[in-house]
Amino acid sequence: MILVTRLNKKQFYLNCDLIEVIEETPDTLVTMTTGKRFLVEESAQDILEKIIHYRNLCFQDVTIRFSDEARLLNEIKRTGDTVIDIVKTSSDKLVSDRE
Repeated sequence: MILVTRLNKKQFYLNCDLIEVIEETPDTLVTMTTGKRFLVEESAQDILEKIIHYRNLCFQDVTIRFSDEARLLNEIKRTGDTVIDIVKTSSDKLVSDRE
């Protein structure tokens, strides 16, 4: 959801997954897949930036997981160990770090 401002200065959250079209005529008109339309103060570029920021937040954890998996695969290639060996070694390390 992204925060946008109606022309009457009232703010509301818009489900950016349902945006079909954004037009500047010169006011910004957002048309939803449901057919609803909203006139907002933000420019099309501002709305796109908000959508990108929102999606980056949504997928931030997924990106971290993929980078962890990539590191794990590189470690397997480097050492020839199995996933179980590497996870066990990491777990042992975590336990010894806490002691």
